Amino acid sequence: MLLADLRSDLHGDTRMEANHPLIRGTLAGLHAHYLATGAVIEALAGRVADLFTSYDPEELRQLRLNQAPVEMVLELDRYAQDATSSAEKYWRPESLPGLVSVLPAQTPLGLYGRAPNWVYGAVAAATAPAPLVLFDVRLGWRSVPELHLDPAAATYGTRAASGLAWWLHSDGERAVLEMTTLPGALELGYEQIGACPFPTISPGQGLICSGRMSNWLWIGLARCYQQVPWLACYQLQADGAVIIVAHDEHWRVGERIAFTLPLL
Repeated sequence: MLLADLRSDLHGDTRMEANHPLIRGTLAGLHAHYLATGAVIEALAGRVADLFTSYDPEELRQLRLNQAPVEMVLELDRYAQDATSSAEKYWRPESLPGLVSVLPAQTPLGLYGRAPNWVYGAVAAATAPAPLVLFDVRLGWRSVPELHLDPAAATYGTRAASGLAWWLHSDGERAVLEMTTLPGALELGYEQIGACPFPTISPGQGLICSGRMSNWLWIGLARCYQQVPWLACYQLQADGAVIIVAHDEHWRVGERIAFTLPLL
């Protein structure tokens, strides 16, 4: 079903030519990862919203699950709950050891539903290197992004194409990688993030990752840094950081680390 007939013009003005039956107009001055505004965008957003709200939530859920590119999908917001329950799963860090202990080995897996970043990260690390996909409401089904470490990467860096900025701090036994989107960027670029060099961590150091990032980036980070002695995800609601990978005998998956985000 065609919703709109729009033209893009790097210069000129954005203008609406018709709103019914199709939205017709011109979008001017578009740039990747930056927010487009105006009457044309608002009309298109309203039309798309009407389309999705016409689905029953359960019908929409089943439609998405049926489109998964893998046979096995783990519904994180319903994990270990009665199939008839409509309540969303409430995750606690102490639930992580039980979850990772039952994950299938060497089996392609899909992740669906709302869950904390440390749940997504723990599943990604525990199932590596098996194929893993997740559902993103903006992008649909996506596989783990292939991130790479670069010893030459600075402790502070930005990548305009991906919309990402990062800072790496260290207090001796642990490092903290804080990430954010660049000012003006609406969201990170999934397709461009693979070209972003992430900094390496000093041998023997654990790592805390922090930032309001999409879950697809968290699963990528979990696999990228899974060889550090221990890896944790910061979450304000967890009163610190939650361990998702533990090779050091002093830590285990699901433990909390008291941690206050550094002031930059």
